[in-house]
Amino acid sequence: MMFRWMCVLLLAGSLLIACGGNPVATSTVEPLTATPLPPTPTSPPPTPTAEPVAPPEINYGHDFCDECNMIIGYDKFAAATILASGEAHKFDEVSNMLFYHLKHPDEQVRAWFVHDYASKTWIRGETAFYVQSAAIITPMNDGIIAFEQEADAQEVAAAKNGETFTFEEIQLVAQQLLQAKEATASPAP
Repeated sequence: MMFRWMCVLLLAGSLLIACGGNPVATSTVEPLTATPLPPTPTSPPPTPTAEPVAPPEINYGHDFCDECNMIIGYDKFAAATILASGEAHKFDEVSNMLFYHLKHPDEQVRAWFVHDYASKTWIRGETAFYVQSAAIITPMNDGIIAFEQEADAQEVAAAKNGETFTFEEIQLVAQQLLQAKEATASPAP
Protein backbone atom coordinates (compact mmCIF):
# COMPACT_ATOMS: atom_id res chain seq x y z
CA MET A 1 0.00 0.00 0.00
CA MET A 2 2.87 2.37 0.84
CA PHE A 3 4.45 1.67 -2.57
CA ARG A 4 1.21 2.59 -4.35
CA TRP A 5 1.02 5.96 -2.55
CA MET A 6 4.66 6.69 -3.34
CA CYS A 7 3.96 6.00 -7.03
CA VAL A 8 0.92 8.29 -6.99
CA LEU A 9 2.89 11.10 -5.33
CA LEU A 10 5.80 10.65 -7.74
CA LEU A 11 3.46 10.77 -10.73
CA ALA A 12 1.65 13.86 -9.41
CA GLY A 13 4.95 15.62 -8.76
CA SER A 14 6.19 14.77 -12.25
CA LEU A 15 3.03 16.19 -13.82
CA LEU A 16 3.32 19.40 -11.83
CA ILE A 17 6.95 19.85 -12.84
CA ALA A 18 6.33 18.95 -16.51
CA CYS A 19 3.25 21.10 -16.83
CA GLY A 20 4.66 24.35 -15.48
CA GLY A 21 3.58 27.28 -17.58
CA ASN A 22 2.81 30.91 -17.76
CA PRO A 23 0.15 32.69 -15.74
CA VAL A 24 -3.32 33.25 -17.12
CA ALA A 25 -3.24 35.14 -20.42
CA THR A 26 -6.27 36.63 -22.11
CA SER A 27 -7.07 39.06 -24.83
CA THR A 28 -10.14 40.23 -26.65
CA VAL A 29 -10.38 39.25 -30.28
CA GLU A 30 -12.64 41.20 -32.60
CA PRO A 31 -15.24 39.27 -34.60
CA LEU A 32 -14.38 38.25 -38.12
CA THR A 33 -15.97 40.35 -40.83
CA ALA A 34 -15.06 38.02 -43.70
CA THR A 35 -17.54 35.75 -45.41
CA PRO A 36 -18.39 32.81 -43.14
CA LEU A 37 -16.59 29.55 -43.83
CA PRO A 38 -18.49 26.79 -45.58
CA PRO A 39 -19.59 23.95 -43.28
CA THR A 40 -16.87 21.38 -42.61
CA PRO A 41 -17.07 17.91 -41.11
CA THR A 42 -16.36 19.43 -37.68
CA SER A 43 -18.30 22.68 -37.70
CA PRO A 44 -21.82 23.74 -38.57
CA PRO A 45 -22.18 27.13 -40.28
CA PRO A 46 -21.15 29.93 -37.91
CA THR A 47 -23.82 32.04 -36.30
CA PRO A 48 -23.47 35.67 -37.43
CA THR A 49 -22.91 38.02 -34.55
CA ALA A 50 -21.81 41.59 -34.03
CA GLU A 51 -20.45 41.05 -30.52
CA PRO A 52 -16.75 40.41 -30.02
CA VAL A 53 -15.92 36.89 -28.92
CA ALA A 54 -13.03 36.48 -26.52
CA PRO A 55 -11.08 33.29 -25.89
CA PRO A 56 -11.55 31.75 -22.46
CA GLU A 57 -9.04 32.32 -19.70
CA ILE A 58 -6.72 29.37 -19.26
CA ASN A 59 -4.98 28.90 -15.95
CA TYR A 60 -1.85 27.17 -17.23
CA GLY A 61 -0.66 24.36 -15.04
CA HIS A 62 -4.12 24.00 -13.47
CA ASP A 63 -6.84 23.75 -16.16
CA PHE A 64 -7.49 20.44 -17.89
CA CYS A 65 -7.84 19.69 -21.59
CA ASP A 66 -11.45 18.86 -22.52
CA GLU A 67 -10.26 16.12 -24.90
CA CYS A 68 -7.48 14.25 -23.08
CA ASN A 69 -7.99 15.50 -19.47
CA MET A 70 -4.31 16.36 -19.10
CA ILE A 71 -3.18 19.64 -17.54
CA ILE A 72 -2.81 22.49 -20.04
CA GLY A 73 0.75 23.60 -19.49
CA TYR A 74 1.96 25.64 -22.48
CA ASP A 75 0.37 28.71 -23.99
CA LYS A 76 2.10 28.33 -27.36
CA PHE A 77 0.20 25.06 -27.94
CA ALA A 78 -3.13 25.82 -26.20
CA ALA A 79 -6.38 26.11 -28.15
CA ALA A 80 -10.02 26.78 -27.32
CA THR A 81 -13.50 26.99 -28.75
CA ILE A 82 -16.54 29.02 -27.81
CA LEU A 83 -19.84 27.34 -28.62
CA ALA A 84 -22.98 29.09 -29.85
CA SER A 85 -24.36 28.47 -26.34
CA GLY A 86 -21.47 30.49 -24.86
CA GLU A 87 -19.83 27.41 -23.32
CA ALA A 88 -16.03 27.31 -23.64
CA HIS A 89 -13.81 24.30 -24.28
CA LYS A 90 -10.08 24.38 -23.55
CA PHE A 91 -7.40 22.17 -25.08
CA ASP A 92 -3.71 21.49 -24.54
CA GLU A 93 -3.00 21.58 -28.27
CA VAL A 94 -4.60 22.21 -31.66
CA SER A 95 -5.03 18.53 -32.52
CA ASN A 96 -7.04 17.84 -29.36
CA MET A 97 -9.37 20.75 -30.19
CA LEU A 98 -9.98 19.29 -33.63
CA PHE A 99 -10.32 15.71 -32.33
CA TYR A 100 -12.86 16.82 -29.72
CA HIS A 101 -15.08 18.49 -32.29
CA LEU A 102 -14.78 15.57 -34.71
CA LYS A 103 -16.18 13.43 -31.89
CA HIS A 104 -18.88 16.00 -31.01
CA PRO A 105 -20.21 17.24 -34.37
CA ASP A 106 -23.49 18.30 -32.74
CA GLU A 107 -21.78 21.14 -30.85
CA GLN A 108 -22.02 24.35 -32.87
CA VAL A 109 -18.74 26.25 -32.64
CA ARG A 110 -19.08 30.02 -32.65
CA ALA A 111 -15.35 30.75 -32.56
CA TRP A 112 -12.12 28.76 -32.78
CA PHE A 113 -9.00 30.07 -31.01
CA VAL A 114 -5.36 29.01 -31.22
CA HIS A 115 -2.11 30.59 -30.11
CA ASP A 116 0.34 31.99 -32.60
CA TYR A 117 3.34 29.75 -31.94
CA ALA A 118 5.83 32.60 -32.26
CA SER A 119 4.13 35.34 -30.24
CA LYS A 120 2.02 33.08 -27.96
CA THR A 121 -0.97 35.41 -28.44
CA TRP A 122 -4.51 34.26 -29.10
CA ILE A 123 -5.60 34.37 -32.74
CA ARG A 124 -8.70 33.15 -34.52
CA GLY A 125 -8.33 29.55 -35.62
CA GLU A 126 -10.45 30.06 -38.73
CA THR A 127 -7.85 32.43 -40.23
CA ALA A 128 -4.66 30.87 -38.84
CA PHE A 129 -2.08 28.97 -40.86
CA TYR A 130 -1.01 25.59 -39.51
CA VAL A 131 2.16 23.53 -39.70
CA GLN A 132 2.22 19.79 -39.14
CA SER A 133 5.50 17.90 -38.82
CA ALA A 134 6.78 14.87 -36.95
CA ALA A 135 9.77 17.06 -36.01
CA ILE A 136 7.55 19.41 -33.97
CA ILE A 137 7.09 18.18 -30.41
CA THR A 138 3.68 19.08 -28.95
CA PRO A 139 2.01 17.89 -25.72
CA MET A 140 0.20 14.98 -27.41
CA ASN A 141 2.94 14.56 -30.05
CA ASP A 142 0.69 15.30 -33.04
CA GLY A 143 3.05 18.04 -34.25
CA ILE A 144 0.47 20.70 -35.18
CA ILE A 145 1.16 24.38 -34.43
CA ALA A 146 -0.51 27.60 -35.59
CA PHE A 147 0.65 30.95 -36.95
CA GLU A 148 -1.08 34.22 -37.68
CA GLN A 149 1.09 34.90 -40.74
CA GLU A 150 1.39 32.47 -43.63
CA ALA A 151 5.05 33.42 -44.19
CA ASP A 152 5.90 32.40 -40.60
CA ALA A 153 4.15 29.06 -41.08
CA GLN A 154 5.98 28.41 -44.35
CA GLU A 155 9.35 29.26 -42.77
CA VAL A 156 8.82 26.81 -39.89
CA ALA A 157 7.43 24.14 -42.24
CA ALA A 158 10.56 24.38 -44.39
CA ALA A 159 12.85 24.22 -41.32
CA LYS A 160 10.97 21.27 -39.77
CA ASN A 161 10.31 19.32 -42.97
CA GLY A 162 6.58 19.87 -42.50
CA GLU A 163 3.59 21.09 -44.46
CA THR A 164 1.41 24.18 -44.15
CA PHE A 165 -2.37 24.07 -44.03
CA THR A 166 -5.40 26.34 -43.86
CA PHE A 167 -8.07 25.79 -41.21
CA GLU A 168 -10.20 23.66 -43.53
CA GLU A 169 -7.18 21.59 -44.56
CA ILE A 170 -5.94 20.99 -41.00
CA GLN A 171 -9.40 19.71 -40.06
CA LEU A 172 -9.00 17.00 -42.71
CA VAL A 173 -5.47 16.22 -41.46
CA ALA A 174 -6.85 15.88 -37.92
CA GLN A 175 -9.58 13.56 -39.16
CA GLN A 176 -6.92 11.31 -40.73
CA LEU A 177 -4.79 11.43 -37.56
CA LEU A 178 -7.78 10.51 -35.40
CA GLN A 179 -8.74 7.62 -37.68
CA ALA A 180 -5.15 6.32 -37.54
CA LYS A 181 -5.08 6.61 -33.73
CA GLU A 182 -8.40 4.79 -33.40
CA ALA A 183 -7.25 2.05 -35.80
CA THR A 184 -4.08 1.40 -33.79
CA ALA A 185 -5.64 1.72 -30.32
CA SER A 186 -5.52 -1.50 -28.36
CA PRO A 187 -8.85 -2.99 -27.43
CA ALA A 188 -9.82 -2.70 -23.78
CA PRO A 189 -9.26 -5.88 -21.73
